[in-house]
Amino acid sequence: MIDMPLRYADVLRPLREAYDARAAQRDALTKEPWKLAERQAFRDRLAPGARLLEIGAGTGQDGVYFQQESFTVVATDLSPVMVEHCRAKGIEAHVMDFLHLDFPAGSFDAVFAMNCLLHVPNHDLPAVLAAIRAVLRPGGLFFVGVYGGNESAEGPRATTSTGRRASSPGEPTSNCSASPPHGSTSWTSTPSASAAATGFSH
Repeated sequence: MIDMPLRYADVLRPLREAYDARAAQRDALTKEPWKLAERQAFRDRLAPGARLLEIGAGTGQDGVYFQQESFTVVATDLSPVMVEHCRAKGIEAHVMDFLHLDFPAGSFDAVFAMNCLLHVPNHDLPAVLAAIRAVLRPGGLFFVGVYGGNESAEGPRATTSTGRRASSPGEPTSNCSASPPHGSTSWTSTPSASAAATGFSH
């Protein structure tokens, strides 16, 4: 018997049901300090008045923060209940999965993805990253944050996040990575032509 690889389409229904059921509980949670620090670091790299897409937005806690910082925010989430929480907070929000971001090409200055792309099976990750790249304008900023490091009684010891400047084919791409709470943040230039070339895996 041959094991078929798990695909993104296979996880959508159980993910939606799980997040629908726990939306109110998750909305009441207080964000961990490392998430706040990552969010602030991302915010500090945004140009004034930037148009921001948050994917896997959950109940809109980060979206509210970015709106209060005078950015234009559009949120998406797989869960209709999560999207209703976003809308109740005054955020423009849509029910969408990562492969079907129904926006015009290049319509966002930045994309924020905190702890959501870990749900994408590795086989589908290049297509998801390409879909994200498509909605970013050239030179736009892409942030992805995931848990990392060793577990402790206090939770993850460290996380890894990457902010990536989208580029046109053949142009260099800027890359920012950090490993809080004990790491540092740095910017480097790489020859990669698109966000899909980052090769993120989980």
